[in-house]
Amino acid sequence: MSNVVTLANERAWIENTTKSTDQYHFGIVLRDGHNPRGGDRLLGGVSLMDVHLIDRSATLGIFIGEEEDRSKGYGAEAIKLLLDYGFRWLGLHNIDLHVNSENARAIACYQKAGFREYGRRHDAIFRDGQWIDRVYMEILAQDWLTK
Repeated sequence: MSNVVTLANERAWIENTTKSTDQYHFGIVLRDGHNPRGGDRLLGGVSLMDVHLIDRSATLGIFIGEEEDRSKGYGAEAIKLLLDYGFRWLGLHNIDLHVNSENARAIACYQKAGFREYGRRHDAIFRDGQWIDRVYMEILAQDWLTK
């Protein structure tokens, strides 16, 4: 099974899993008025997965498909909207995520949103002949709601 994520895979995944009670998936869409190419354009997706309403916890996932759409603030805005939804509307207390340690751009984005590292699994991924750590990050409701 491939770990490669494409916009087509993301679209199919969002369409096929939106009926789940423990997952909330949203497309990140560049609206017509903001898209120089014209029309609405799917950039990626953002999700709350493994939602446990009794424990009030969930895991965040995000994907921006094209390199040209990264580092433009779309992901940061989607994360902020999803955190607000999770904490204010779903009543969550803890939202976590994991990210590969070499993804400095994503880690910086998560930190800017208020996430902090709470753990690290060393040498968890072997890619291109090198071992990579998996970084675990979280944000609590009180940290988000007092920003």
